[in-house]
Amino acid sequence: MRSKWLVGAVLALTGLGAVGARAADEAGSGFWLKREYLFSYAGFTSHYSCNGIEDKLRELLKAAGARSDLKVLASCSEPMGAPSRIATARLTFYVLGPEAAATPPKPGAAAPKLEPGDGVWKKVAWRSREPYWLEAGDCELVEQFDKELLPMMTVRNHESHFNCVPHQLTLGAIDVRFEALSPAPKAAH
Repeated sequence: MRSKWLVGAVLALTGLGAVGARAADEAGSGFWLKREYLFSYAGFTSHYSCNGIEDKLRELLKAAGARSDLKVLASCSEPMGAPSRIATARLTFYVLGPEAAATPPKPGAAAPKLEPGDGVWKKVAWRSREPYWLEAGDCELVEQFDKELLPMMTVRNHESHFNCVPHQLTLGAIDVRFEALSPAPKAAH
């Protein structure tokens, strides 16, 4: 069962098609893989405060399967609380994936200790106001997330279409759908 899930996850990660990814069960186990990324945002339509971009990135990461202990620390070009044209966020998060997807250690360094975890595939859809925290003005941010961060997650059946027009709010500009390997809900005791 576990090897069947790993094969499906590897196929999904390598982009070898939805047919191979479909072979995976709806629930499975894998390993928590640490991801670190420096996300730089300079949008034309929407500007975010440091707290605002931290909140949006947290929501996007959790929806895409990141574990809840993720860290997002932003620095902005404007004073605290003011919308900023340029923002940079240091992201540290964990996603479930096969052991083969772990980052190899640097020469001379010990191999990272991998923590096993259980997950479930969840359908995700992002459109304006779906989920409630996503707005038409988030188009550029979501498009950048889709290109830069979603490939770091364990997803399958990914489809995205954007119609982001600089300096304009366009209804229906965001249409992203995929299935994300997300942390399994904790069992009630």
